[in-house]
Amino acid sequence: MKKLFESTVVLLLLLCIAGVAQATPITIVNASFEDGPSTGTQTYSNGDGSWYYSANGWVITSGTLMGTYNPSNTFDSIPNGEQIAFTNSPAFYQTLSTTLSSNTLYTLSAYVGWRNDVDTWSGYTMELWAGDSIIASISAPTPEKSDWELTTLTYTSRDVVTTGQLLKIRVDNLGSSQINFDMFSLDATALSSSPVPEPGTMFLFGIGLLGLAGASRRKK
Repeated sequence: MKKLFESTVVLLLLLCIAGVAQATPITIVNASFEDGPSTGTQTYSNGDGSWYYSANGWVITSGTLMGTYNPSNTFDSIPNGEQIAFTNSPAFYQTLSTTLSSNTLYTLSAYVGWRNDVDTWSGYTMELWAGDSIIASISAPTPEKSDWELTTLTYTSRDVVTTGQLLKIRVDNLGSSQINFDMFSLDATALSSSPVPEPGTMFLFGIGLLGLAGASRRKK
């Protein structure tokens, strides 16, 4: 009986370890918009801060008013560093050097901010692309004024037929009011080719085995 109990404990530990996968960060150039251009600085006349009509590493689509912004009093705080991105309309994006892989969990995150001097909220979408196709999109949440909300988008590529396409991050402003972004991140977690039970499920399974082993031991 003792051997059965010890074997059950070992099995539980192995199951829990097997269910934990390591996330690998994917490089995003100028993810927090701290790498501003060396020229083109303009300053708001009302003292709101300095800004650029560009953002190194990011592509601004035709007709878009977007750039890097160093605010002074329009936010209570900034998620990372001293600069953030602003977009008034409509889209900007970055094509990454990493390609889409099968059996992978992708987690895309960014902080979304609402300036305290902007009255209306335009709404937005944050998208993950592979090549010329959108593979995942999210449009929530809406932050409080002067504050930030973390937006997180996940995509699992188990059913991907075509891999090897370059990943792309794209943001679309759905109106004309300014929306701010900071601290983009994208992680990739390799998954087993066959679904693996969640760690919580394996834990409960292990507890059940321990209970059965204990019951059998008491009967002895």
